[in-house]
Amino acid sequence: MKVSSRQKVRKGVTKRTRTFEEKKALNLKFYFKAMLHNRHFQLLYVHRLKFELKYFKINFYNLCGFLLSAQIQIRKLTFKI
Repeated sequence: MKVSSRQKVRKGVTKRTRTFEEKKALNLKFYFKAMLHNRHFQLLYVHRLKFELKYFKINFYNLCGFLLSAQIQIRKLTFKI
């Protein structure tokens, strides 16, 4: 029986799960993108983001660094964190 390349398991290569930090970054990236594109939901996302920041104990400078690393261009930050 022929085995497709997808079914072949390469030796020593394991599927890596995301770390807590990666999940956190993806989460924040999602909320920021949503806030940029949906004016209607901005307030909702600001509240959610505030919760995220408190929950993950992220300060504003770390957040700015994250935004730069995620390459999200924000013209105006019209909300206060």
